[in-house]
Amino acid sequence: MREKIFDGKKISRFYSDMVKDKTDEIKRRLQARILLEKNSRRGKSLIVTNGKIRRTLNNNQEYGIALNSDDIKEAYENNGFTVKNISPLSAMPEIPKMCENIHKNLEILRGKINNEINTLHSDRYNADFVRDLYSFTAYISGDINNFAEYKNYSAEQLKSKLEPYLTLYAEAQSGTIEKLELTIAQSAVSYIFNSEAHRSGYDSYILIKQPELEELFNNMSGLLESDLRDPDIAELCIRKIAEVFGDYDTALAIYNDKAKLINNPYIPDKAVFMVKCAHCQAVCEF
Repeated sequence: MREKIFDGKKISRFYSDMVKDKTDEIKRRLQARILLEKNSRRGKSLIVTNGKIRRTLNNNQEYGIALNSDDIKEAYENNGFTVKNISPLSAMPEIPKMCENIHKNLEILRGKINNEINTLHSDRYNADFVRDLYSFTAYISGDINNFAEYKNYSAEQLKSKLEPYLTLYAEAQSGTIEKLELTIAQSAVSYIFNSEAHRSGYDSYILIKQPELEELFNNMSGLLESDLRDPDIAELCIRKIAEVFGDYDTALAIYNDKAKLINNPYIPDKAVFMVKCAHCQAVCEF
């Protein structure tokens, strides 16, 4: 057999022909697969993604022997398909610094205020509703009845409401409620409400911290990587995230981040477009 493969120091014509025959056979099987897929999509769009190309190659060991991703992409395109290149991390929200620290301090603040109310019968307002910087700004401003409106204010307006307290509480003693309020206000002014971009990133952080998503991410942490790459599981999780964020691309990026797939992200087989209704909050997929 070695004599048939090597002709002196060169690979023989026999072996070259054998490799070509095998490659042609694999290409015919790929062609048959694509035609079957095309026929099943009669009347539907012929669009696949770079994720579909990658999965086709990775899930069939035989293809990997003779073909590469460009070969498979070309085969789809030659059969009338459009291959859409999806960048799975492009819509990742940019979370500003200090978000975690701010929310830890808000939790401590709620505890301190409510403890003072219960033990010292303080006339402070109950702080259970202070769950983010919007409700915090309303609380510290003494405008608790209108806290829901604070999300409609611009970053500059929110910053302006907090800035007076940086001076007012500048001499607050360590360990006091006022000192903690100063720390939170300083972080908000310096890192969150210093620009609309940072404020938008903070809004994304709040959504990520929604209880239903926290539960989802916790459940995902117990899965194997092979499970997280399974389209049935991945798409189920992505749609759950999209119900909160309202769009697929952002949900896909967050899924890959929370699934720890950043270095080799999950990419869907088909392009998905989602719209969240402003009135009923339902998410429709196209």
